[in-house]
Amino acid sequence: MLIGKNPLSYIKCNLFIIFLILSLFGCVEKDKKDFDSSSLKVGTVVDIYGNEYDFIRIGDQDWMSENLRVSRYNDGTEILSGLSNEEWEKTKEGAYSIYSHEIIEGIDSEENMLESYGKLYNWYAVSDDRGLCPEGWRVPVDEDWLELTSYLVENYKEITNENVANALKSCRQVDTPLEGKYDTDEHPRWDADDINDVKRDKFGFSALPGGLRDSYGEFQKLGHYGIWWSANEEEGTWGRYMTYNLGNIFRSYGNKSYGFSVRCVRNVEE
Repeated sequence: MLIGKNPLSYIKCNLFIIFLILSLFGCVEKDKKDFDSSSLKVGTVVDIYGNEYDFIRIGDQDWMSENLRVSRYNDGTEILSGLSNEEWEKTKEGAYSIYSHEIIEGIDSEENMLESYGKLYNWYAVSDDRGLCPEGWRVPVDEDWLELTSYLVENYKEITNENVANALKSCRQVDTPLEGKYDTDEHPRWDADDINDVKRDKFGFSALPGGLRDSYGEFQKLGHYGIWWSANEEEGTWGRYMTYNLGNIFRSYGNKSYGFSVRCVRNVEE
């Protein structure tokens, strides 16, 4: 028998401890939300060059819903561009490229390519202290990508680590079962795949497969891969990528001469 204590308080205390233990070991699962459109476009932001971008809010983060197209650092300095394959391979300066429209059917100009998929930046541009992203924004680090995917998997029904990329990809795809403007072979779009997931772009992230420029200066994988830089440098350089035929988001290694897309992020102000 308890002396000098309220038995009801004792029971409540024990119930709280049991709940805490179950929570720590994953036995109590919090309620997950259904898909909704509450995260769709919440505003726009302008870079130093005057390009305007839509952005969305997911959890405690704001993300651009378009790939970066800026041509200057934030101090106004022009970013190196127009490099030949050999120059691209050898440079240790920040540089960007626009995927060659001449090797892609359906895109007839550099301007059309830029508008569709944005620019491809090497690591030296991404890591430059003068900054690529608008004031108050940054190139995401590994932890930013992890926060994004963890938030979606932990908070929304039907989203898992195996399909989280599909919830972020643009709906535009060749031979998609989605109707209307989404079933298209006009750029920008993802290449066709036998397994289509119609639960796409639920949050307005609108990821598109801008491909890459490899360390030898060759352009590859437009339509197949979307690859974005992380700002970390840990025994090399890292990014995130999605593919046309899988639902995962993968952590990717790339050397400093690779050209990847950039999405800017910021923390939501308290």
